Amino acid sequence: MLLPLKLAAGQNTVKMPEFQLPGGTFIAEVRLLDDKGNVTDAGAFRFDRAETLPFTVKFVSADRIVPRNKALEFKVLLPSVPAGAQVEALVEDIDGRVIARKQVPGAKVNSFRMDLPAPRTLLNNLIVRVKKDSSVLAESLTEFSSPVGKPDFEEFYAMVWGNSSALKKAMGIDAGTLGGMDWGNTGVYIRDMRLLDADPSPMGMYKYSTTSRLYRGDRKSDPVRNPCFSDPAFHQENAKRLADRSKILNLRYYDVQNFWSGDEQYLGASVCYSPHCLKLFREELKKAYGTVEALNKEWGTTFGSFDKVVPQQQNELKDPNNLSPWLDHKLFMAKVYADGQFGWFARELAKHTSHVKFGPSGTANPGLGYDWYQMMKHCKLLSYYSGIQVKLIHDFGGKEIRAGRWGCYTHAHIDQEPYVYEPMWEGLIRGSNMAAVWPPTMVNGDGSPLRNFFHASRSLMELKRGIAKLWLSAESRPEIALLYSQSSLYCAMNSLGSAEWNNSLSSWVKLLEDLKYDCRFISYEQLAQKGVPPQYKVMILPCSLSLSPAETAQLVEFVKRGGTLIADLAPGRFDGHGKRWNNPALAELFPASSAPIKPDFKDIPGIGRMKAGEPGLPVDTFRQVGKGRAVLLNLAFGQYHFIKLGGTGGELSTAVSADAKFQQTCRDLTRKYLVQAGVRQDVRVLDAKGREFPCIGTMRFDGPNRILALHVNGGGKNVGRFDFAKSVPVTVKLAQEGHVYDVRQGKYLGFTDTFKSALLPAWSRIYAVQSKATKAVRISAVPALEAGQVLELAVTAEGAEGPQVFHLEVTDPAGKRQAVYAKNCRAEGPSAKIRFQLPFNAPRGNWRAEATQVSTGLKAVHTFAVK
Repeated sequence: MLLPLKLAAGQNTVKMPEFQLPGGTFIAEVRLLDDKGNVTDAGAFRFDRAETLPFTVKFVSADRIVPRNKALEFKVLLPSVPAGAQVEALVEDIDGRVIARKQVPGAKVNSFRMDLPAPRTLLNNLIVRVKKDSSVLAESLTEFSSPVGKPDFEEFYAMVWGNSSALKKAMGIDAGTLGGMDWGNTGVYIRDMRLLDADPSPMGMYKYSTTSRLYRGDRKSDPVRNPCFSDPAFHQENAKRLADRSKILNLRYYDVQNFWSGDEQYLGASVCYSPHCLKLFREELKKAYGTVEALNKEWGTTFGSFDKVVPQQQNELKDPNNLSPWLDHKLFMAKVYADGQFGWFARELAKHTSHVKFGPSGTANPGLGYDWYQMMKHCKLLSYYSGIQVKLIHDFGGKEIRAGRWGCYTHAHIDQEPYVYEPMWEGLIRGSNMAAVWPPTMVNGDGSPLRNFFHASRSLMELKRGIAKLWLSAESRPEIALLYSQSSLYCAMNSLGSAEWNNSLSSWVKLLEDLKYDCRFISYEQLAQKGVPPQYKVMILPCSLSLSPAETAQLVEFVKRGGTLIADLAPGRFDGHGKRWNNPALAELFPASSAPIKPDFKDIPGIGRMKAGEPGLPVDTFRQVGKGRAVLLNLAFGQYHFIKLGGTGGELSTAVSADAKFQQTCRDLTRKYLVQAGVRQDVRVLDAKGREFPCIGTMRFDGPNRILALHVNGGGKNVGRFDFAKSVPVTVKLAQEGHVYDVRQGKYLGFTDTFKSALLPAWSRIYAVQSKATKAVRISAVPALEAGQVLELAVTAEGAEGPQVFHLEVTDPAGKRQAVYAKNCRAEGPSAKIRFQLPFNAPRGNWRAEATQVSTGLKAVHTFAVK
């Protein structure tokens, strides 16, 4: 209400008009405007009006939780019904949009059933009014929850350390971490973030997040871990605590789905000889060995029964050729850590809220406790650091995880645009669907964003406009598998060193990337139980020092049926328990050796100076076995390329590579066997001299269409802004012709198998290769509709075939982007139907809907009137 005033100097008394309001408590906001409409003063006051017609609203669902696939049902109970009264119900979301409206003649019992169209927010207000003529006799407001349901893992997601805010959300942030489940203010933060329609993510689970840091080193004086992950009493205590906290925090009502075990947690070298762990360990040993005599033979011990077995710590090992009393326990502790730290909590939380995603933040590469195959059986939410863990997480985690790399550790006074972009884009190429943003150096003290936060926002917004969905909804089709062997890591710790093992895995992945071959890890357990899947033509054993009889049998079967098996050094010199042996089945594939494994540099004819894995064996030998072949390179590839983690816990990373000559030698040795094995090469990238250009060149497939990503690693040292004048020109050659589009530029490059590109460190190039060209994008929809109605857009990419991704943007009559309607839609063919509701209080006038075919950048616009 605008009230003209005539004010004089000094004190003035202004009589406010009578408000036509029902009974209840109200807040009146008052602003004093000058003759130009500028606010010169403001204030607010509370006033109360007597209740004259009390009534009750009863939800059918007592918890006031209305799932997305259900209608809102409630009753309005009126003790007395004024003649001619009407009962009106409105549903208003937290953006103030009235998304449902219904009015019925007043009765003592008024039953309502209201469908709630999309889009809507999680929290909504039900406003009920008893009206007569133009007056509101009584009014109530009741909040209810509308959980979002299962998330779309093909959409890119952004999480920020600490609380989110309206500003951060507007810049592309979806979620924020909160204090742990036991923090006193966690409940307040959960509600505050849901009022922003942002996702709250509690960080820290009781003792796990506070004591795990004590176990980075070996506590030799305390062989019983506290907490013990196998202790039933500990889990019972936490089960009760979680049940209590879930009620206090109202987890189901606020649809809290994302939970973090804690940050930078490590099992470390610690052992646990608690009665609970020993009992479970002995049961596992009995399953593995069958008899205590078999265990004694392997361990070199004299235990009289399984209930007397006690493992050894690493410093207690006496024979470097028999690690089994220690290694068996390390494998066991890794499983206990994975299930006790992550699996148990995920299962328990699922009793109190739906679609739980649980996992660690600030993670490490494989090591003591970090067996990524075991962990990915339980972890569905991860914010990781760099290194080989990234590929392991995504290869073992599948598509239904939410995971991404921490980034944005910037200097407030320095532009670091490439550094901010790279974790998001390189992460996407490797399968990430989340950016984990560290904001303390990106936000001023007053909460306003610094320049690097604007860079992060631009990157996020571009990814969210369909590029991420285009990539994530497609699939990789590798024909090369690599073995992930945790027992080999433990064997390496006592011979080569754990760094050599980790670097070997990293180097092989980078080498294959440089050759433009896709690959995927399979685990020791998958290999032993199911063998090498038939889609793989090549199996690589990176530093696979330990192989069990079951694994060996599967590898022999793979080679005999026609596969190519490549080992870099010392394959299977230890059995699956860590005891040195001469594996008779493996001897069919590789030359045997019983000499110590001591890689050393030597001059190799025709190759040059390289580190031989076992100096007593020849380099680069192969055997024809059945229809396939087994190759022993007998070379240590670990220095080809690896990631050094720095910072407090690994949040900073630097890429380290060998010299170009060494890398080229490694590529040449590997390429010849991949070519002989007939491995499909989807793309080649050549420099100006026609040489292979080292970079990521990964292809994904979606029906008849392909998506290609090219990326040159920035090395973690990027400062300044992107300088595209420094890009390196390259030629891209595809294995098959197609209609090629530069996705980020929205540019058509023609029907071809060869095109030019320019690569710049930290900047990703994304290309779509369609089987058929898109002629135009069309939108068909009604020209006008009433406020409150649902608009259906029929969007078609004319001429295209196969699945397509479209991005929708909507602007109101004032030309303002309405973020609530922005969405990505993947269709199984060239046409899609996109539906959304215009609220009952939508601004009247001409609205604008713009649909973009993400792969081509082609757009269509539909203007419609809201009446």
